[in-house]
Amino acid sequence: MNSESSSKSGNYINVVNEFSPESAELSNGRWAMIGITSLIGAYATTGQIIPGFF
Repeated sequence: MNSESSSKSGNYINVVNEFSPESAELSNGRWAMIGITSLIGAYATTGQIIPGFF
């Protein structure tokens, strides 16, 4: 981040809002859904709960 971007906005609130907890929760939820889908796909194709371990 350079000084020009902070001087245009006047403060750092705009930068902080880009990394809000709401967007983090949305990303975590999406990654969790991808993980569950992958788990179901691995179980359907191999018959193992955790392929390679059980």
